[in-house]
Amino acid sequence: MEKKKVFFVKLGLELVIVFIGMTLAIFVNNYQNVKDEQKARLIFFETFLKELNNFENSTDILIKKIDTYLNEFSKEMDQKKRPKLKSIDFSFFSNTLIIGSAFTEDNFSAIGSKFLSSISRGTSLIKVINQKIQNYKRNTAQLLYFQEYKSDRFYDANNQLRSEYQWYINDLKEIVDHLKKFSEMIKKGALPETKQLIKANQL
Repeated sequence: MEKKKVFFVKLGLELVIVFIGMTLAIFVNNYQNVKDEQKARLIFFETFLKELNNFENSTDILIKKIDTYLNEFSKEMDQKKRPKLKSIDFSFFSNTLIIGSAFTEDNFSAIGSKFLSSISRGTSLIKVINQKIQNYKRNTAQLLYFQEYKSDRFYDANNQLRSEYQWYINDLKEIVDHLKKFSEMIKKGALPETKQLIKANQL
């Protein structure tokens, strides 16, 4: 009887030891998974921050370029000249794969509604700007690339831009306004918020 009692005590102790061992193993494994996930998020956010900085700088350069052109165009119009219509290079903004894919809720699913709202606005604005740029590029190409450039075609006898070509300036102004909103969104929203995320996920 005593031997059976000792046997069951030993068996019970072994089961407890096995249970504790399995529990510790699961805890250690979960802890490591959390650390690995945190490290992956940190790398993503650091990469995203770098791309945001590059994109914001490029956007500001494009804004200055368009503003300069619009100011010169307006100045020449005031002087009764006929400023030449030309195409604008939007190639850098058309390549928004990294930023566009990063501005998705899937990549920020665990960071709170405030930042998700900011990300959603960024995604929508990128789509709007890209669509307007693509339309502008297509219309400008049809306007300038397939025929010999003649100012009489675009300007009337009073050196005013003909009504059917007013879109050329109006659409460009609209694009630069959207670019300025996007640049402001990056500076005041995405950049500081991403820096906070990096800080929160630092190991």
